[in-house]
Amino acid sequence: MRDFVVVDGADYTREGHRTIPDEFAATEKFADVTRWLTDVTGLPVWWAEWYVEPPAHDDRPGGRDGWSEQHRTAVQATAMMRLAESGASAAFYWNPQRTGDDCPGCLWRSTHLRDGGEELPMSRLLRRFAKEFPPGSAFRPVAAGAGRGARIQVLADDAAVLVVNTEHRRVAARVDGRELSLGPYEVRWLAR
Repeated sequence: MRDFVVVDGADYTREGHRTIPDEFAATEKFADVTRWLTDVTGLPVWWAEWYVEPPAHDDRPGGRDGWSEQHRTAVQATAMMRLAESGASAAFYWNPQRTGDDCPGCLWRSTHLRDGGEELPMSRLLRRFAKEFPPGSAFRPVAAGAGRGARIQVLADDAAVLVVNTEHRRVAARVDGRELSLGPYEVRWLAR
């Protein structure tokens, strides 16, 4: 008897590790695959692993080591929005834990450090997302727009709105009737 289907994947290409057309729009792949698997199998979809950061190559800047933590968290939040709104039943976050001070995308500071164990931005995002949008959440439309040439992402239910600035600059936006000034790659929660 089959109870669910499990998949893993990344939003970047296999050859060249590119995010097309950009790192935020590429996250739509998670929604497309989830919807397709649901249509084909009729089963709940679990993402065993999902990745948004292209790996760095030959110790050159880029990917995991080239994005700021704000950039990384904004892309991760957008991917989580895609997974949730497409009906994924589970999505497990995997990321290496490093022993040094620099740990891109980690959930907490290395316990090998004197002040280790402190929660990092990705852990806060995952915890809050799970609280606000558990599986089966009923998502609602939300009026949202950003200033000229700017893009934001939003996801809302009856109680909360998640807003992501996908730009590497400050953006003026209007979301759910509120005027916002969002910092570069800012992830912000609003109560409804």
